[in-house]
Amino acid sequence: MQENVRSFMEEKLKNERPGCGTTPAEHNESIKLELLRAWEPLDSSRPSQTCFYGWPEASQKHKSWALLSHLATLVEGPWCCIGDFNAILLFSEKQSKHQPPYKQTKDFSLALESCRLADMGFHGYPFTRNNKRSGDANTKESLDRVVANSEWRERFPASTLTHLFSHALDHAPLVLQTMIDHGLRGRRANGFKFEEAWLLWDDCERMVADSWTVRQTRAGSAMSMIKSKIENYGVELHA
Repeated sequence: MQENVRSFMEEKLKNERPGCGTTPAEHNESIKLELLRAWEPLDSSRPSQTCFYGWPEASQKHKSWALLSHLATLVEGPWCCIGDFNAILLFSEKQSKHQPPYKQTKDFSLALESCRLADMGFHGYPFTRNNKRSGDANTKESLDRVVANSEWRERFPASTLTHLFSHALDHAPLVLQTMIDHGLRGRRANGFKFEEAWLLWDDCERMVADSWTVRQTRAGSAMSMIKSKIENYGVELHA
């Protein structure tokens, strides 16, 4: 398995464009040295976190699962993977005219099972990618996620994953909070989250503008004043 993954990566490197100021040979050699260090076993005395990106092409997805399986052999102890897997586990995770073949979802599920990884779930909007096209051409998918083994989930039982919203990006930012004790959540005030649906309200802009121009009666830093303004229009919009 290790040799297969190494050959996948080296084949990909051959097609990479060299960086500025280096020859192709120098460019590939420097990356190969980094990859060789990546094959070393991870320290089992502390939790491991891997940022993962899966092959987007349907014909290449088996390489993603081969790489994930190889990484699993290098890890001992708590482990989680976060990133864009370019795959869905359930048909409900894709909203489109074209659903993926059942085999793709099954292969992803089997890959996670063989690596003893499970999806952590999430809070927020259900889709993490939007191709930004209109009408029937629009596709929404949940491609980005966090998966973790049982040791990691037992180590951080109160952890949460939140899908943030972005108008500018086609992928939603992910926020992973690693927490040991559920009781710690109660000590922090819930943050204000802007709801996209509010933009459809006729008076949304006016309410935000009115709250933002209210004079502050308490002294403080510029950042604390901005925080107070955000809290003000958050109260107005929630009312």
